[in-house]
Amino acid sequence: AIGIDITERKKTERLKDEFIGMVSHELRTPLTVIMGALHVLTAAGLKEEEKQEMLQDAIQGTDNLAGIVDNLLELSRYQADRLTLNKKQADIVHITRDVLKQLQVKSGIHRLTIDLPEGLPAVEVDSTRVERILFNLVQNAIKYSPSGGEVRVSAQLRDGEMVVCVSDQGDGIAPDDQKKLFQSFEQLGIENRNAMQGVGLGLKVCRTLVEAHGGRIWVESEPGKGSAFRFTLPLTR
Repeated sequence: AIGIDITERKKTERLKDEFIGMVSHELRTPLTVIMGALHVLTAAGLKEEEKQEMLQDAIQGTDNLAGIVDNLLELSRYQADRLTLNKKQADIVHITRDVLKQLQVKSGIHRLTIDLPEGLPAVEVDSTRVERILFNLVQNAIKYSPSGGEVRVSAQLRDGEMVVCVSDQGDGIAPDDQKKLFQSFEQLGIENRNAMQGVGLGLKVCRTLVEAHGGRIWVESEPGKGSAFRFTLPLTR
């Protein structure tokens, strides 16, 4: 008789199934929005205001799909050991403003603010990847926050590196759920599932890109008191 240990194979198959299931879940929501909006647009007798509303829903859905695809591409590069960074001197204030400008257009019901002190030194990063990190974190913060809530991006120098923080005024995250945030492709087990679309994939990508820069990422949160996601970036040598 010959015995073969298939533990690793089973683990790989489980992770693959988990990943496929999560991606299917992520893609289904924006696709449903787009399909629903387009079907309504074909109906007769719609007012111009209603048509514009449906078009905006479809545009939002396509934007969400594009974000999911971008995150999947980053993960695929990482898994294939093809994730390379184009590091240059960059201004974190400029990067942050670009990200918030994009997201403010998509979410006019939240206050997106910048709290960055003057005279911050340049960081040595891949600007496109840092934009992706901030985009994912701010987008998640918006989903957590109530209408009219504030999402704030701040930064400070600490121990020879820059610490960037994205904070929200949401319901906060339980300690047990905080442990799952950056692991595998898990979604948090909270009641409002719609508020958590994209979290499992987006935070996994954030961790991957932050660690590729030699930094670290973590969360500070208490139930009922909002959350603060922090990550570090290297300063220009």
